[in-house]
Amino acid sequence: MGMLTMQSRQESKAAARMIGKTLMKKGSAMSTRKRSAGVGIPLTDPNRAMKPPAKVPYKRIATEEAWVTPEIMQGYRDLIARKAGDAGFLSLWGVFVKRGGILIDRLLDMGERRIKDMDATGIDIQLLLLTAPGVQVFDAGKAKSLAASSNDQLAEAIRKYPKRFAGLAAIAPQDPKAAAKELERGMKKLGLKGAVINSHTKGEYLDDPKFWEIFEAAESLNAPIYIHP
Repeated sequence: MGMLTMQSRQESKAAARMIGKTLMKKGSAMSTRKRSAGVGIPLTDPNRAMKPPAKVPYKRIATEEAWVTPEIMQGYRDLIARKAGDAGFLSLWGVFVKRGGILIDRLLDMGERRIKDMDATGIDIQLLLLTAPGVQVFDAGKAKSLAASSNDQLAEAIRKYPKRFAGLAAIAPQDPKAAAKELERGMKKLGLKGAVINSHTKGEYLDDPKFWEIFEAAESLNAPIYIHP
């Protein structure tokens, strides 16, 4: 019995060592994945992509594909440098800006590299919307200007890749009347498919009657509004 017990203990220790090594390997792999930024591309190897999924008899449409303009990205950097903005924004984007790298590069890219990433992951069409929190962290004047500029840039990208991109307009709820007009411009002139609004604008939420003008415009245009949490 004693010999069997000793043998069992030795086997248990050997098994434990094997499990430990396996977990260490898995932990290392998980660490690499955690440092990845989209389409399975490790930060240590930006040219390595995932194997494309199997072909299917339908189109794969990704419906929440973030992007950002250089101007808005610089605005985020300026707010972070001044520590201006709500805690959630400063915490999340503070990390992104500090790390930089592939994540921000991918958000800024609206050309061949984005198309290449789509091809690598089997995505036929992206529905593009300005990354959270959009323009809602800026003062009203700047927010309106950045929203209009971003919509122009988005429409240009869609014109360049009409079979691969569609988009939702950015609007600035800081000025509901101007936001309603920008939604109309985005739908009627730019060919966008609706609008994206993030959960709150400097602590103000969409159930406030001051924002109803935006919803009235959306109803008249038959425009969907995507509310990003």
